[in-house]
Amino acid sequence: MALINPLLGSNLVTGAAPFDTTLIGNSIWLDGSADYLDRTPSSAGSTTRWIVSVWCQRNTFGVDTGSAETIFSAGTSGNELWLQFGTTDQLEFGIAVPGDVGKKYSSAKYRDVGWYHLCVSFDSTSTVGPANRIRLFVNGNEITALSSSTNTPSGQTTPVNDALLQRIGE
Repeated sequence: MALINPLLGSNLVTGAAPFDTTLIGNSIWLDGSADYLDRTPSSAGSTTRWIVSVWCQRNTFGVDTGSAETIFSAGTSGNELWLQFGTTDQLEFGIAVPGDVGKKYSSAKYRDVGWYHLCVSFDSTSTVGPANRIRLFVNGNEITALSSSTNTPSGQTTPVNDALLQRIGE
């Protein structure tokens, strides 16, 4: 699995050199297998309206890695959600609770060395149109060129903010 580096703060890092945790204070290196962060909330919050925002740096790209690089996930098999770089370097967001009830996969491939700011905005309330219930942003720009998309039904709940396992970097 390729490595992903969530961080607190921002800076541009180039090259495939090992991650330097002293370069940016409070930054961490998560290898995606043994190193990750997880939490299970003791009670549920809003599962129909939330935002996830992260900084990450890719260090393996441009080839079919054979496995996705998951940045954030929530829930367990059959009731899950994920934000990841797919096996072909596209940004993927999906919800399966059960079945595909919402997804947006970018057409663009993300193969640049440096930091990415990723943001997912989810709002399944009835006041939001179906095409805008899931919105993806990379470095402040909304991703509208999609290779795959499924609109989320009004009122759809997700594992995010539920009393289910939430993970970063696994």
